[in-house]
Amino acid sequence: MGDFWKGAYELGVKRAKLETVEAESAGDQIVEVGTFTLYGADESVLDNGKYIVVWKQEGGDWKLYRDIWNTSVAAN
Repeated sequence: MGDFWKGAYELGVKRAKLETVEAESAGDQIVEVGTFTLYGADESVLDNGKYIVVWKQEGGDWKLYRDIWNTSVAAN
């Protein structure tokens, strides 16, 4: 995941805001639904959208198991 954010930074993303909208427990997993906004160096909005993350408990720790995110910006 670190390589992804390094690449995003190099492409101009300087800050990301993630907001959890809901989270629901499902056994040894938690499903998180939220929204994101990506900002450039001048605080301009580069992208925004929604995401889902599935967290899985392994050995007492919560680890990212699956995730997906989609832009809400229309393609040109």
